[in-house]
Amino acid sequence: MSCFVQLAREDESNPGVAALQLDIYYSAAELALQNVYAVLCPNPADPTLCFEVPLMPSGALTTGHTVSSQPSDPAQCNGDVTFILSNLSNPFALVSDAFFSDLGELVGEPNIFEVRFVLNQDAGAGFDMSVGNVVASSQDAESISIAVEDGFIVSKELKPLP
Repeated sequence: MSCFVQLAREDESNPGVAALQLDIYYSAAELALQNVYAVLCPNPADPTLCFEVPLMPSGALTTGHTVSSQPSDPAQCNGDVTFILSNLSNPFALVSDAFFSDLGELVGEPNIFEVRFVLNQDAGAGFDMSVGNVVASSQDAESISIAVEDGFIVSKELKPLP
């Protein structure tokens, strides 16, 4: 069983997310985390060169962001895991270029990575996985307001300074 962690801006004018931290929660009684995976494209213009990579204990996205996790070993995750995505070589690169248009249509690619689980028992009609404790920053290292809506992490406006 799997699902994608997806990120999109509320609209095109909102700042993009350049760094991200999030927690993933799931029922350890029902599920065991297999790993998280991304498609790495060394040359995004040529999709035939793309391949799937595991991101735990650490890995990289096509955007150049490194993905670190705590715990780093999927077998040690017991219902929750924290991920940090950062790009030290290009801190201005966005985690995702996706945004919602004025008509509410999704523009761009929102998928950050795929979370895969192995069933420990019959999950019946499905399984629960949730995302929480999301912290995001802009290309200027400013804090961005975040909401989790309809399966998406949605970045909104910059948070006001204290």
